[in-house]
Amino acid sequence: MKKIVFFLAALAVILAPRAWSAMTKVAWEEMTQVWVAQHNSKLTPEVQRYMKAIKVGKSSFHHASLHRPKYPMRGMALSVAEKFGIPMEMHRENDTVTPLTALYNAKGAGASFLIADYTDEYDDDVSTSDIYIKIGLHYELLFHGQGYRECARLFKLGKTSPIFFEIGNYGGGSRCDKAFYILNQDAVKNMPNDVYEHHEAVKPEDYIQPVLQLNNWIEGYTLYKDVDKDGMAEIVNGTEVEYPADLKAKLKSTFTLDDNDMAGLNRKSASIYKWNGTKFDDLGDYFY
Repeated sequence: MKKIVFFLAALAVILAPRAWSAMTKVAWEEMTQVWVAQHNSKLTPEVQRYMKAIKVGKSSFHHASLHRPKYPMRGMALSVAEKFGIPMEMHRENDTVTPLTALYNAKGAGASFLIADYTDEYDDDVSTSDIYIKIGLHYELLFHGQGYRECARLFKLGKTSPIFFEIGNYGGGSRCDKAFYILNQDAVKNMPNDVYEHHEAVKPEDYIQPVLQLNNWIEGYTLYKDVDKDGMAEIVNGTEVEYPADLKAKLKSTFTLDDNDMAGLNRKSASIYKWNGTKFDDLGDYFY
C-alpha cells in the first residue's frame, strides 16, 4: 500500500507543473502583453512606428548587417597584398586555410586603410576580414573580424558623420558580437614626427575609440535606417534578451515562482541607437 501511495505522490509531482502551465498560460500571456504595451508606449511615436514596421524573416540568419551604408573603397589586385604585408591566406586553429579573396583601399579622416577579406565559398563561418591603417610608410593591423563575410567594414551614418568601423565576431552558437569604433582624430592629427622611422613603436589601438557594443541573437539583426528623417541613420539591433527585471518580479510574485522557474525565459526585443556627435544615445528597447 505504501508503495502505491508513494507512486501516486511522485506522479502528482511530475504532472503538476504541466497542469499548472496549461491553466496559467492565458493569464501569463495577458500579464506579459500588458507590461509590453505599457513599456513600448513610453517610447517616442517615431520609434514606435518604425519598430512596428520592421519585417525580418523568422528563420533567417543575419550575422551580417542589413542596409549598412556603403563606404567608398577601391578594389586592388591580390598580387600587391604581400607588398603591403597582407597575408595571402588565413590559418585557423583547426588547420583550416582560408585564401585572400578581396583587397580594398579606403581613405578618410586623414588616414588610409586596407581591407582584406578571406572567404570560403562553401563555409561562411570560416570567413574573416581585416582592416589595416597606414602608420608612416607601413600598414598595421587595426581590426580583425570573423565568422561571416564582410565582418569588418567602414561606414558613415550620414554626410556629416565620422567614419565608423563595424567589427563582427561569430564563433558558433546562438550569439554574434558586434563592436563599433571611431577614429581618435586627435591621435591621427598628432602622429609623432618620427613615426616613419619608428612605426613599430606606435600602437594601432591608440588611434581608435570604442563607441558601441552589441550582442545579436543568431536569428536577430543589425539594421541601419534613418528613422527620424534627419539625414543621419540610426542603428537598430534586434535580438533576444532575458525578461526585464520588473516584469520578471511581477511574474514571480503572481505565480509564486523562484529564479529557477524563470531561467532560460527570453523575449524578442529591438534597441535603437542614435549618434549625437560624440556618442550613441540609447533611444529605448522595444519588446515584441
